[in-house]
Amino acid sequence: WGEVKAIAGCGSDGVIVIKGVCDNTAAKYIMQLLKKTTKAYKSITDNKELIRSNLPLVQLPYPGTRSFDPTPTETSKIKWRKVLEKYGIRTLWSKV
Repeated sequence: WGEVKAIAGCGSDGVIVIKGVCDNTAAKYIMQLLKKTTKAYKSITDNKELIRSNLPLVQLPYPGTRSFDPTPTETSKIKWRKVLEKYGIRTLWSKV
């Protein structure tokens, strides 16, 4: 997915977009299904340096982010129950 977003970009996340290239087009390019005669193919091949500079912005984990352990702890269970109780979501209470 990172490669697709590096090619297609994402304007809302500040990743520079290659005009005329969407996620589907980028995926086709990666899978070598995009015809070499298309404008999109030419746009992608003409913007290799941009794609290289986009790649670190879209790959996870993003440099500088903290790692976390998604394993539930007793503390996280207690906090989750408080949220469920606050919003009156009793159907999930027994699952926590």
